[in-house]
Amino acid sequence: AEFAAAIRHLASHPEERKRIGENARRFVVENFSSKATGKQLESLYQDLLASG
Repeated sequence: AEFAAAIRHLASHPEERKRIGENARRFVVENFSSKATGKQLESLYQDLLASG
């Protein structure tokens, strides 16, 4: 019931829906792009090498 209410709320508030979508897209690009994933892997490998 809460989920349905949230969907109805977003359906009737297009600006909020747009803002949430833009924030979600930004989060995915910043955290899951190939560049971000490469940086995370590089950091992991450096940590592993440093710990011996």
